[in-house]
Parts: sequence; C-alpha cells; structure tokens
Amino acid sequence: MSDFKQNWLRECIVTSDVDLVNFLVQEESPSKATVKIVDNIGTPVMIPLAYYFEHFAKKRAKKYWHRFVARLQQEHPQVLWPELFVKLDEC
Repeated sequence: MSDFKQNWLRECIVTSDVDLVNFLVQEESPSKATVKIVDNIGTPVMIPLAYYFEHFAKKRAKKYWHRFVARLQQEHPQVLWPELFVKLDEC
C-alpha cells in the first residue's frame, strides 16, 4: 500500500471518485500485492485545473487519497490494522 500511495501522490493521479470497485489488488506472490486503478481516471469538472497546474493536481491527489483511505477503513476495516490506516492517511 505504501508503494501505491507514493505513486498516487508522485504522479498526482486524478480520479472522479474513490469507489473501491475501481481498484484492483493483484497478488504477485504470497508476500507481495499490487494495487491498480481500473476505472474512473479523470475528472468530471468543466475546467480541469488539475490537468494544467501542478499545485491543483497535488492538492486534488492528496484530497482523494484521504478519501480513499477513509473509505477503505469504513468499508473494509479487516483489511489493514488501525495503525496502518493512520500511517497511510498521513501526507
């Protein structure tokens, strides 16, 4: 998850929402898994400032990262232990 977070924030990934059905966890080995986004890339706004200005892209990426972690914790609390949710939510 920390690799996914680093990539999300570094690449300033812009998504329409953080519906968990749009994320896929691929188990590469018993000790390694990769998270992939499979849908909802982009933004529904008329003027997508995040596409043109890095400041807005970073701000949006952080906002949606926090939403992703909150939704994951709310809908699937058994997936990760509480301390990891706190650590993942720090930016």
